[in-house]
Amino acid sequence: MAAQASGRVLRLLPVTDSHCHVRTAASFPEETPTDDAKKLPFMCHIVRAVVCGTHPDVDWDTVAASVAVAHSSQLRMSPTLDTTTEPTASPAVIPGFGIHPWFVPNDPACTVADSAAAPGGTDAAVGCPHDKKESERSAEELLCLLEAALKRHPSAIVGEIGLDKLRGPSESAQLPLFVAQLKLAAKYGRPVSVHCVRSFGRLLQTLQELPAEDTPPAIVLHGFTGSLDFARSAMMIRKRRLTSTGGGQLATKKEPLRIFFGVGASTSLRVKDFAKKTLPFLLRERRMLLETDAYHTLLQPPSPQLDSDGVAAQSPAREMRSGEGGTMFTKWTASLTVAAGCELVWNAASCEQLAHLITQVCGCKGDDGDISMVEGLLSESEEAYTKVFIASTPIPAVATH
Repeated sequence: MAAQASGRVLRLLPVTDSHCHVRTAASFPEETPTDDAKKLPFMCHIVRAVVCGTHPDVDWDTVAASVAVAHSSQLRMSPTLDTTTEPTASPAVIPGFGIHPWFVPNDPACTVADSAAAPGGTDAAVGCPHDKKESERSAEELLCLLEAALKRHPSAIVGEIGLDKLRGPSESAQLPLFVAQLKLAAKYGRPVSVHCVRSFGRLLQTLQELPAEDTPPAIVLHGFTGSLDFARSAMMIRKRRLTSTGGGQLATKKEPLRIFFGVGASTSLRVKDFAKKTLPFLLRERRMLLETDAYHTLLQPPSPQLDSDGVAAQSPAREMRSGEGGTMFTKWTASLTVAAGCELVWNAASCEQLAHLITQVCGCKGDDGDISMVEGLLSESEEAYTKVFIASTPIPAVATH
């Protein structure tokens, strides 16, 4: 594959975005390639993505809609990426549903107080009968909604969840809901995508103390900004499980925590010595995933024209706007059809960001030897992706003390 940029023909490399988001728009976002993009030895196109939600009243409906659109192959790259060959790989979008630490209720029995979140309800989209605003959800109801979403979407992961010391309610409020979501993920055998900002000590302690039966099959620390010591310590965690040895005998087996690390240009590479120390370690251990943490676009068709009676025909796609509720969305998904013209568009800036990230990691300039290094990096990242999101299966566990 190749891409055009300033008259040059570039390699077009398939990449997986292991953590991103999606929002709706009526038209293509205006994106202009940067001058730096013209100097890149290759460009990336996203062939698989893990699209994470942050709250049922913020973006869960849009996440679910993006999966339906991707499965219908209504997906393309941003028009700012002038390609000579369209990607041929079938698009694959894995949805994630979770309660982001910014949106955790201040008290488990109280309500969500973050006024920056978009209003609206998506109860019907995930199977709960209520019709409440985001500011009225209790922690108990949020967990009910999450469990319903996991039942409704067998391929979904739990994410984005986590701990954040800089924004959101106190750690004492965030931690119980974080642990509860980890337990739900373990119950349904789903990987988790974890957001952690300046809470690595508490996160490490939580992962160490989490019983085997409550530990998800795989954990991704997205946009990892922790230290090399943290990564090493997390990878040393072992979980004790009781396994059958035959003849009715049980034996205790220690299994390593299956933890992986998402690396982003705008997050990880800004940490001092990350590229020199932490990143080489993650690569050697085959624990690195590439990510953008960007917002891709669910492109909706324009508003319909008025008929002779001055009435606009209703389009399911018009009902998918985030924050407008989930009743029509449920009807739309239940029909297993996609509105004409509704597309999922990869953010051009994020594709450029991935190319910059890979270029920096490999230190390449574009010759064949460098491209071999790049392809090796992508192969290792894809291997980690498969281990986390494809090969992860529920592991029954019995608590040991």
